[in-house]
Amino acid sequence: MKGLRAALADLWYLSRPYFTSAERKSAWTLLGVVLGLTLLLVGADVLQSFSRNIFYTALQQRDVTSFLRGLFWFVRTPTMPIPGFFIIAVPSLLAAVYATYLQQLLQLRWRRWLTHRMVSQWLDQNVAFRIAIEETGLTAVGDNPDQRIQEDIDGFVRNTLSQFLDIVSRLVTLFSYVGLLWVLSGAISIFGVRIPGYFLWIALLYSLFASVVTHLTGRRLIPLRIAQQKAEADFRYSLNCPGFCGDSKTREVRDSHEQ
Repeated sequence: MKGLRAALADLWYLSRPYFTSAERKSAWTLLGVVLGLTLLLVGADVLQSFSRNIFYTALQQRDVTSFLRGLFWFVRTPTMPIPGFFIIAVPSLLAAVYATYLQQLLQLRWRRWLTHRMVSQWLDQNVAFRIAIEETGLTAVGDNPDQRIQEDIDGFVRNTLSQFLDIVSRLVTLFSYVGLLWVLSGAISIFGVRIPGYFLWIALLYSLFASVVTHLTGRRLIPLRIAQQKAEADFRYSLNCPGFCGDSKTREVRDSHEQ
């Protein structure tokens, strides 16, 4: 739990400057619109589940009139009129397109602002030179700040936005389908124990199991990904100035060949 708190604190520390900067109005507006479109898509998906049930039932019963109404018009039910499948699908498609476009627009603006900020901090008042003296004593170059600014900022902005929206979407979807799964599944008896809403419990157990397996498998990739980024950056840096720079391993290999 402490690790999660620390990660969230670091995330807010890195995200807060942009959302409190001079671009905060456009940033919050874009984020709010994208979030609203995401919630709209979740609601449309829930509504579409009722619509699919109507035209699939009509197809099973060979009811052509109900089938066509379930696809292109409205069908009255005891509780409420359900829009046809395409009446929901077309606005959903437009909402998905605009949500993607606005999310990428916000991502582009955030990355541009954060890149300018990081470059300014790195080059301001000889910060790069002073870090090299204090941390390495000028015996090695910095850990590829060009790649950190170019690639890590892009990954941070893109993953932060996509994962935040994905978490919100999945939480809203969970609460939206809880009642539906509870009603549709009924009850089941296992070893004499009656379990109501068993579809819901099966879905939750499956999600928990999949999340644990994904975490245990994927966490090993984190240090490998970091090592890959550093190795690729060192390789590019050594190619840019062959003969007189590069990381320590590159220099050792070069010196051994020269000898």
